[in-house]
Amino acid sequence: AVADFGIALQFDPRCANAYFGRGFVRQMSGELQAAINDYSTAIELNPKFALAYSNRAHARSHSGELDAALLDYDRALQLNPRLTEALNGRGAVRGRKGDIQGALRDLDRAIRISPRYPQACFNRGIARHAKGDLPGAAADFDRAIELDAQMPEAFRARGDVRFDQR
Repeated sequence: AVADFGIALQFDPRCANAYFGRGFVRQMSGELQAAINDYSTAIELNPKFALAYSNRAHARSHSGELDAALLDYDRALQLNPRLTEALNGRGAVRGRKGDIQGALRDLDRAIRISPRYPQACFNRGIARHAKGDLPGAAADFDRAIELDAQMPEAFRARGDVRFDQR
């Protein structure tokens, strides 16, 4: 897939979508810095490419660049306030940084926009667990599992909550 995007870029080196696509493939392959570079080029070519900002933020957060990720999520949401991927990602990063209230605001909004988004339910469960809202966390993990029964991290997190509730 990376090679195909490279060929597309030989034909049109200013194609933001090709850089975005190659970045996505690289991100899914664990090549985070290469993905970040491709997303950055896509953004240079199309500064209003909200999903490219969101995906670059996701790659940055997985690289440990949490502050840079937050800036990218903020920009993505300036461009598209209903981009649930960005709301979910920003909520998760805010939670990792200890801003539980900010995380809950973003994740509540993501779920209002996309109630069938299991990752947002999972991340809100993590934030609720961190806040000490064990019933709310359990309900979010139940919902994430209901929406995606192939999400092992939701089962593990629900087990943690059940242990804490005893």
